[in-house]
Amino acid sequence: MENLFLAKIKDSDDRDCVFYVELTGFECNHYFGGLRLGGACFSGYEEEFRKIVDNEFDTLETIYTKEEMQELFSLNDELKNLGYGIEKDSDKYNKGVELVNKIDCMLDKLRSGDNEELFNNVIQEEKEYCMQEYNLSKEQVDDIFENYNGGYQDRAIICAVYEDKEDLFRESAFNGLIDVSEDLLDYIDVESYVNDNILSVDCYYELDDGRIVYYA
Repeated sequence: MENLFLAKIKDSDDRDCVFYVELTGFECNHYFGGLRLGGACFSGYEEEFRKIVDNEFDTLETIYTKEEMQELFSLNDELKNLGYGIEKDSDKYNKGVELVNKIDCMLDKLRSGDNEELFNNVIQEEKEYCMQEYNLSKEQVDDIFENYNGGYQDRAIICAVYEDKEDLFRESAFNGLIDVSEDLLDYIDVESYVNDNILSVDCYYELDDGRIVYYA
């Protein structure tokens, strides 16, 4: 899966302010998937994003011009309008292949060195946001971003930061994420339980000061 950085909403306090896009081709032998907009904690959101493009484009950090972005989604509309039940080598199929190639050519701008440079700047902005939001050091944020393997690099990769293993344990028990009765909470070896049953899962990462990051 190729998640390409598409845009960021400037000066936003929202979690989901960085957008990525991927292109899918002919799926399930009968339709074209087209562009998929998403992020660490969401997928879709295309209608809302297109309203921003049309009406508030200046609020976006992106390598595209407004016209290029609108053309990209217009081509995707054409692709989706081909519908379902498409047979290979039919006129609809050949039209779909043509549109996918056009969209893919437009995505080359997102694969460019200029967009990589822009995204690197966005990543630094996102790291600074996380430092302030969660009271983290630069080294800790660098580790958090480097350790994350979900393909995204922005604030939304962090769902929560727990103070220590006991905090994580009690929150997990309170939310029903672990099967431990309330009567036994004070009698369990919390550190061993968390090490063996929670931190062994990839979505958790322990920092050098004992705090624990829960990834999206």
